[in-house]
Amino acid sequence: MVKGEAKPELPKAVLDTMSELLNGVLSGSEVDLALIAELLYLPSFETLSSSHSEIPVDALNAIITAFEAEIATHLQQHLQAVLVHFNDDKQQNAHSAAVRALLGACMYYLARIDGATDYIAEQANTGSMTLSLAALKALVLAEHEQQNTLLAAFATRWANDVLVLDKWFNLQALKRGEHALVEINALFEHPHFSWQNPNRVRALLGPLTMSNPSVFHHKDGRGYELLGDALVKLNEINPQNASRLITPLLAWRRYDSGRQQLMRAQLQRLMTLPKLSKDLYEKVEKALGE
Repeated sequence: MVKGEAKPELPKAVLDTMSELLNGVLSGSEVDLALIAELLYLPSFETLSSSHSEIPVDALNAIITAFEAEIATHLQQHLQAVLVHFNDDKQQNAHSAAVRALLGACMYYLARIDGATDYIAEQANTGSMTLSLAALKALVLAEHEQQNTLLAAFATRWANDVLVLDKWFNLQALKRGEHALVEINALFEHPHFSWQNPNRVRALLGPLTMSNPSVFHHKDGRGYELLGDALVKLNEINPQNASRLITPLLAWRRYDSGRQQLMRAQLQRLMTLPKLSKDLYEKVEKALGE
């Protein structure tokens, strides 16, 4: 937001509707819990940015952050009541999955409230895999002080499950804050990371570039540089995977002039590679020439 601008606020009707949805859940009415869980979330950055010819990165990030904090504060009692009312029976059926989705949505907001994170931290440590991941995601996005300790404990707990570890790398890629990119970059040296594993590479780079705009699109350009470094490496190891991961840079014209220059610089860097793969060459040439 520009200094002096009014703080963005959600329309009262939206907050009232969310309250009514949660009241319906708590009253025992026949409701679709999975649908209610989805309705509690705001549209994503990607969805909101699709309506802009020039994406206002900082403004959208500020608005989403403000609205989520407002929802957490306004609905705190309702959200906490849901956590008390429902338990995860860890069964593999539609109703149990819907309960976990609803609990995850509530934790997503409550992680932003001081004094409301004990339950979330407990689920991160002892809950089912799905609920633990939801709890960890809530804590990571809230930049909670315990996030790294709980992430490490989860990795130890699920060290032998390849698919769960992919999800763990997904969460790490969503880290926010001043040191987020340094911590994400360090994961390329993690014992469970391998450049030879395309799923693991996408698990880390995909969420960073597509779902973590405040870090990837930071105006200092370090997010673009990290992706550029990865693409240079993947150009030799797995150019098909590089071709998938380059997509965010291809939309460089949709950003402000500063970000345009930084993103374009990474594309030009790739064009100077002596052995740029065909998979990358065609996309980079088209992006720079349009």
